[in-house]
Amino acid sequence: MAPSIKITMHSTPFDGEPEGAAAYYEAIGRLMFLWGRFDHSFGSTLLAIMSLPEAETIREPIQERVPSSFGRRVNLWKRAFKKLPRLEPWKANAVTLIERANDVFLDRSAIVHSSWQGFTGNDPLTVRFSNHRHK
Repeated sequence: MAPSIKITMHSTPFDGEPEGAAAYYEAIGRLMFLWGRFDHSFGSTLLAIMSLPEAETIREPIQERVPSSFGRRVNLWKRAFKKLPRLEPWKANAVTLIERANDVFLDRSAIVHSSWQGFTGNDPLTVRFSNHRHK
């Protein structure tokens, strides 16, 4: 008979967390879900804008009609509302929208791409994490 190894789990990654931790995780999950919903709508709207005949003048020298990088899509959005006369009636709202979306994107990126160190406080519930930016 071959030797065997028995592994027994005695804890979960959530042991010892403060009350309210589940609600904290749920809020983060909702943020990710809502960001995904916004990002899809943003990309679809930008694709519709880039389908306009006059949008050929603002296209980036890339194969895709709409870039996949959020930063490049933000720049394309701003360029479209700056240079396409057809979009002028919505320019102020479009710029405000994308500036707010970019702020949320930065927060979302910090949450997603950080190393979580654990909870550090209960009132309010606080998490410590580190984030190293690439240059």
